[in-house]
Amino acid sequence: MTLSTRDLVEAILARDIITRLKESGVSEEQLAGIRAEYWKPEILEQLDPWSRRYLEGGHLWGDDPSTCGQYLLDTLPPSSSVIDLGCGYGRDSLALAENGHNVLAVDISQIAVLDAATQLEEAIKAGYAGVMRANFIRAPILQGAFDAVSTHRMFHLPDPREIKALTNRIAGVLKSKGTLVLSARSPEDFNPDQMDRIDANTAVYKHRPTHRVNFYDEDRLIGVLSDRFTDFAFERGQEIESIGNLDASGAPIMSSYIRVVARKKTDAEFRSDRANGRNGGGNGNGNGDHGGGTGDADTTVATAPDVT
Repeated sequence: MTLSTRDLVEAILARDIITRLKESGVSEEQLAGIRAEYWKPEILEQLDPWSRRYLEGGHLWGDDPSTCGQYLLDTLPPSSSVIDLGCGYGRDSLALAENGHNVLAVDISQIAVLDAATQLEEAIKAGYAGVMRANFIRAPILQGAFDAVSTHRMFHLPDPREIKALTNRIAGVLKSKGTLVLSARSPEDFNPDQMDRIDANTAVYKHRPTHRVNFYDEDRLIGVLSDRFTDFAFERGQEIESIGNLDASGAPIMSSYIRVVARKKTDAEFRSDRANGRNGGGNGNGNGDHGGGTGDADTTVATAPDVT
């Protein structure tokens, strides 16, 4: 069975109906019956893990811009072109578009890109936003066309063996001296109550066995980015792990992240560093699962030609 866009839209509508009923005070017992009636098991079973999570959890991190999105809102020149990589349901893309920037939102999750397309509907119609479900590494995106790439809470998800190709692709779509702003989960974010340790840099959620986390600190990020990027600036912070994820006391579980802002090297800088053996370009092993923007699907949901 192949899922149609109608199947997915119906699933999203069912989720939104259930959310509104829950907010209105409908009991969990009643909600269970409604879920059984409206959520088609054959659809849920075919969704990728992130689509299932978005469908069941909705806007998992609220609607305000992330730390990466806010940085770009504060610093980008007017009418900049931006890729929101691992856009999720589109909170950063929407904020950037509403502030006059041209945005291409990219994710592998079927549900996420439909949510993002709904949020960006007016911007898409106006021709300054697009939403793409794609393997970012192979996606048909114009080289050297974007002022910035933002990727919040995605970089820690790809398999370390993909990181070299991912960083090269990010550099490829950026203009010379373009800006990369990304966040990843830092080593302090390991939570023994919810995660099992795989190795020094990797953990997996006990209740989400397909959700691996590769932890990054400053040195490790420099190691995987320094081949194509320079002028690193780091910031550490915390945000909720996800809405509804609570500890034993009922308080939200917090997630520690590290954010890096970097500049793409010019061709001259890249050649000089390569000639002098100063480039990094590690693949993340020993110091970087998948999700975000590097999955296998290539289907464009909605695109705006002027940003691609």
